[in-house]
Amino acid sequence: MRETKNVSRPEFDQFAENYNAGFDDPLKGVFGQSAQAFIAPKLRLLERAVRKLRPGFLTQPIKVLDFGCGAGDFLSGLAHHWPNWALEGCDVSSGMLLEAKKRLGHEYPDIRLWQAEETELPNSAYDLVTVVCVLHHVDPESLAETLQTTIETLTPGGILVIMEHNPLNPVTRWMVSRTEVDRNAHLVSASSLRSRLPLKEFAKTEIRNFLFFPPRLAALASIEPALDWIPFGGQYAFFGVKG
Repeated sequence: MRETKNVSRPEFDQFAENYNAGFDDPLKGVFGQSAQAFIAPKLRLLERAVRKLRPGFLTQPIKVLDFGCGAGDFLSGLAHHWPNWALEGCDVSSGMLLEAKKRLGHEYPDIRLWQAEETELPNSAYDLVTVVCVLHHVDPESLAETLQTTIETLTPGGILVIMEHNPLNPVTRWMVSRTEVDRNAHLVSASSLRSRLPLKEFAKTEIRNFLFFPPRLAALASIEPALDWIPFGGQYAFFGVKG
């Protein structure tokens, strides 16, 4: 068992009510109509990767933790696409968890939500752990410890999924600089992430890049899988199968 710390900041409570991921900025709306528009490509990438790494997971009632779940938008997408998965979400922000309960409670009442700083994360408890746009809010000095914590929650053969903003992409850097909730962000590159991960704990790892095109250009979504080896997408994803 390990306690989480420095995964977020209490400042997130002030953004929690009616959280919209920075879409009060009209320029962000040029790229996608809503936060959900940016979640859809994440779900497509997750499905492609899991189908390759552990295809049975897509139909099995696996146990999943969304680490740093925020207002629950990614959890909502997971629940919609894979209703057989047993879903949990944790976050250090009590305000974000209240917002997540408000958004998820009616349609997905079985999703368990809990505050990470008040509850130790259990070892070897989850088949899949997602960490979606969380690490850039972690104190860089605590990043390696946070990553180790997420790995310890995985069952042997479980999959760790990390999705992050790509600092190599100038549009990404520009958008982050305009977003109030990201004012204290420290963007983490794919190479920096790998240097902090205990790669010996994984039987297999891979990194895929995505969001080469804004979600508004939905017709180009089919091209993205052919580009995922190019390290300049708006975001990237790490997939690791625990040994």
